[in-house]
Amino acid sequence: MDKLIHELHTAFDFINEAHYNNELIPPIITVQANPNKKKIIYGWCSCLPRWIRKINEIDQHFYEINITSNRLDSPYEEVIETLIHEVVHLANNQHNIEDCNSHSQKHNEHFKTEAERIGLIVEKAGRTGYSQTSLSDNLLAEIQEMGLDEEAFNIKRIEEFKDAKLKPRKPTFKYKCPKCSKELKSIEEKLIVKCMDCDCEYIKISK
Repeated sequence: MDKLIHELHTAFDFINEAHYNNELIPPIITVQANPNKKKIIYGWCSCLPRWIRKINEIDQHFYEINITSNRLDSPYEEVIETLIHEVVHLANNQHNIEDCNSHSQKHNEHFKTEAERIGLIVEKAGRTGYSQTSLSDNLLAEIQEMGLDEEAFNIKRIEEFKDAKLKPRKPTFKYKCPKCSKELKSIEEKLIVKCMDCDCEYIKISK
C-alpha cells in the first residue's frame, strides 16, 4: 500500500506542477472502502481540511483525497483520472470556489470549467450534475509521461462477506403415537403432547 500511496503523490505532484504552478497544498491521500454500498463511488475530496500537523510550531492543515478500493479494479490510468477529478475539487476548495452541493453532490459549472481547463472530458450525469469525467487524449498522454510504477497499482481489497457457513442446525426429535402410529417432529427433546384421537401421549422414537 505504501508504494501505491507514493505513486498517487507522484501523480499529484506532476499535476500540481503542470497545471497549478505548484500552488496547491499537497493533500493527505488515502485508500478506503466505499462507505455507500448502494452507490458507485470512486473517490472524494474533503470539503474542509481533515488533517493537521505542527510544522515549526505552526499548525498546518491538510485536505484529504481518498481513492476508493473498488476503483483499484480499473487500469491505473483510470485510477489517476479519479485522482485528477478530486484534485479539481481540491483546487476549487483552496480557492474558496464552491463546485459541488455538499448534500446532493451535484457538480456545478465551476467544477466543469476547472475540470475541462486541465484536460478532463466532462459529461452531465443526472442528479449529480457534471460529475462524470474521463481522460482526454492529452491528459492520458500526460499520465503515461509520469513514469508511474504500474505494478504499485496491482493491489486489491478483499471484500468482507458474512460467513457463508450455515449456523449449526438444532437437532430434531421424532415422536410417535403408540396406538395410531402418527408421527411428529420437534426441536424439543422432552416434549409432552397427546394424540387427540387416541387420548395417549406420544413417545419419542428417534433423534
